[in-house]
Amino acid sequence: MRTTEQCPKCHSHAIWVIDKVRQPDPTHSEPSLPLFLIAGDDISGKRIEAGTFEAWVCANCGYTELYAKDFQEKLAALARCGWNGIRLISRNVPGGPFR
Repeated sequence: MRTTEQCPKCHSHAIWVIDKVRQPDPTHSEPSLPLFLIAGDDISGKRIEAGTFEAWVCANCGYTELYAKDFQEKLAALARCGWNGIRLISRNVPGGPFR
């Protein structure tokens, strides 16, 4: 949906974009928190936030796609650690390593 700006289900071109998806704060210390891409826990048990999400919502049928944002550098660094189960699988194809 993000590349075509068209819903793949109903073919509508009316799309809502939510730049930073948020969720309720369970501690009630803030009205809401970003929905984080959690890549696991570090050695001390603290969660590792690797990015946030944006949502594309069809205004006609409600079909929704989530996309991770701001995650590449953090996941690449975490993948180099080797202990956390994060790895990149990528075929070497024309157009770059992430195609």
